[in-house]
Amino acid sequence: MDQRKISTPLAIQTFISALAEEFQEEHLTPAMEFRSLDAWSSMQALLLIARVNEDFEVVLSEDDLRNCKTIEDLFQCVQNYQS
Repeated sequence: MDQRKISTPLAIQTFISALAEEFQEEHLTPAMEFRSLDAWSSMQALLLIARVNEDFEVVLSEDDLRNCKTIEDLFQCVQNYQS
């Protein structure tokens, strides 16, 4: 998969698309709490960390995940690492 950089106005949608693919969910929004998704599990957390690393070249920590509540929080965390 192509390395994606989060830098354009549509970047949140790019990020959401990657998560939707990973979670096999069609309708994700920035305000959704990712832990409330049916697919969420400790294994899914590891897969999410790997996916973000692969797609956006950012390594999220367990603390990063713990401190994020919504998909937008995750997006902001990734963006902060890329700045």
